[in-house]
Amino acid sequence: MRAILAILWTEQTAGPVLTQATRLARRLDGRVTGLAIRPAFESFVPSGDFGLALSQEYLDRLQQDGTARLTKLKSLFEAHIGAEKLTADWIEAQGPSADAIAATGRLFDIAVVARPDVGGSAE
Repeated sequence: MRAILAILWTEQTAGPVLTQATRLARRLDGRVTGLAIRPAFESFVPSGDFGLALSQEYLDRLQQDGTARLTKLKSLFEAHIGAEKLTADWIEAQGPSADAIAATGRLFDIAVVARPDVGGSAE
């Protein structure tokens, strides 16, 4: 098990995920790849009782927030990997999380992911 995938969702969970992934990499002489996923907001269709449409301005803000989140996660990843002096790769995927993880995860020996937040979003 040398190919290790670290799935990064939030700034709060990135540290513990990266700590475990780098421990495994050191122990197994492995390589860590970070994965962050951006939802495909352009295909987002809201549902509900009122049938509200989202403005382009709101969708643009979601896209900007997604870009900022991935930029921050990449920065945290690079800082952690640099401090550990490991070689690593970074992947950004777009679309449904389950699809991105399934497509990417099958190329790795093990995936490290944070426990789900009971009160959080399924995405």
